[in-house]
Amino acid sequence: MEAAVSEYGIFAVVFGTIFEGEAALLLAVFLSQSGYFPLRDVILAAWVGAMLGDHLWFYAGRLVGPRWLESHPAFARRAMRVRGFVLRHQDITMLGFRFAIGMRTVVPFALGLVGISRLRFFCFNLISSLAWALLYGTAGAWIVGVVTRAIDELLRNELRLALIIALVLLCTWLAARVRGILRERRFRRLRAEARAARSARQQH
Repeated sequence: MEAAVSEYGIFAVVFGTIFEGEAALLLAVFLSQSGYFPLRDVILAAWVGAMLGDHLWFYAGRLVGPRWLESHPAFARRAMRVRGFVLRHQDITMLGFRFAIGMRTVVPFALGLVGISRLRFFCFNLISSLAWALLYGTAGAWIVGVVTRAIDELLRNELRLALIIALVLLCTWLAARVRGILRERRFRRLRAEARAARSARQQH
């Protein structure tokens, strides 16, 4: 996505959010923290992308729902499982499905399939998509900031630890070197004293 952002700018975030949801938004937040574009633009682009993706599946349910279900049995089973809940709790579903990971294709499809008003869906989705973009955008920015600071602190601590270890090793080497020099000098002095003593005995 970084290459796409470099070439297409904020529009890459819009299209990424349509197809990848949170993954694209969080990656865009990370790139915004790296200076590619302001967080405000990321949230706005995610809002637009979320609405476009939701409306794509909503209108698919309205326009080609039965034909799509016939040719996609696995998707049909998922749609039928949520259909009853969608009918009983329409407002809650329209406000909350964007936050249900793994349900952002089948639920708007089911909403279109059961004949929810287009204007009603648009109004509810306008609110839920904005809330989703704000929540994940700001939370993602906070998480990226915390992780970045933690990594920086870890690197600083590792550098500090490496310097301490290097200093300890250097001091240990110097101490050993000094002890070796002193030991060598003491040995030479003792050897010189022994030679002097032997010479004195020989003279007597």
